[in-house]
Amino acid sequence: MKTPPFLILLSFLLTLGASFLAAETVTLQAGTFIPVRLSQNVNGSINKTGDKVHFQVTEDILVKGKTVISKDTWINGKVTYTKGRKMMGDGGRISIIASSLTAVDGQIVRIERDPLSSEGKTRTANLIVNTTVWGVAGLISKGRAAGIFLDTEFELEIAESIDIDTAAEPTPPTPEPVEHIQIEGSFEKDDSTIRFHNGIVGKDFNLKFDLPEKGSQPIEDPESIAIVKVFNHQLPDPIYPIETSYDAKKELHTATFAFWDIIQYCTPQENNIVFRIQLEDGRIATGTTALNRKWRLK
Repeated sequence: MKTPPFLILLSFLLTLGASFLAAETVTLQAGTFIPVRLSQNVNGSINKTGDKVHFQVTEDILVKGKTVISKDTWINGKVTYTKGRKMMGDGGRISIIASSLTAVDGQIVRIERDPLSSEGKTRTANLIVNTTVWGVAGLISKGRAAGIFLDTEFELEIAESIDIDTAAEPTPPTPEPVEHIQIEGSFEKDDSTIRFHNGIVGKDFNLKFDLPEKGSQPIEDPESIAIVKVFNHQLPDPIYPIETSYDAKKELHTATFAFWDIIQYCTPQENNIVFRIQLEDGRIATGTTALNRKWRLK
């Protein structure tokens, strides 16, 4: 029996459609290397085992011309080992790992969990000099704290092959329109030095700002204030203050941020800080200021 022409055409169209859909699915092979940057500073004398760390993919990952992992995709990780700098000139150590990332179709892609580590320098020569000059007091000398700076680049290896539907990239939700206003703010002046390689936690930072409405009230919810961008980098999570206060006479607000909460995202250069405040009337106030501190890196 001869097959009717319309059935032949239908079969052809179905085959063509299946081929088209199959062409949208590609395989990301195990062993593929993903270039990433560390999005924060880590320090063996300040961080604790289990602390969260984040990486970002630095370029689109393509398979057969299709994007399977987008640039700027966040990768979660954690600190797996720390050792602070010790007496007798013994340097510190820190190890971190990346756990997984998300492909364009929303699937979780496993990463080889090889530790990325750094060791602080053992200051043997300095210890000998100190012992010669200061006697037994020289034995108090410590090695450097181990640290890895933000923007340090790594290559992460895909642990197992995975089929990715490149046509199924999730559409981000459309945010509701919100009125934004600009405000002024600045950090309280502080001439202290950030001693990163010594692993020393410095003083907390006080951000002072005023709101446009006169007679504004104290901000009750600290999480309505947040730092969202540092050094032109969007943060993986907002930084919230540890406390807030309000000077009614000066109509000036102060938000105090923990030292390491901010410094882990900063560089020894001038750091532009973007902060936002959720106002009670639904508007969002945004301000930009600079954080300038001297860094001791040797």
